[in-house]
Amino acid sequence: ELFTSQGCNACPPADALLLDLAGMEEAEDLIVLGFHVNYWDYLGWADNFADDITTSRRRPRPAYEPYRPECRWPGESRPR
Repeated sequence: ELFTSQGCNACPPADALLLDLAGMEEAEDLIVLGFHVNYWDYLGWADNFADDITTSRRRPRPAYEPYRPECRWPGESRPR
């Protein structure tokens, strides 16, 4: 899972990594998910892919820096 936002200037490298992972030939068993969150919308750049449902999927996670793009692997408690 990748949590990202159009209004986050640190997210494009993580978005690119997600696309690279999804496109890997060896990744046929890999399920790549990207979720846009809306908690940066107040800065003035509303993310048109985000909604309250995807944001709430991120919110129950441990309170790491909310602006940090993160990927999660099953069984791991910390984001990468």
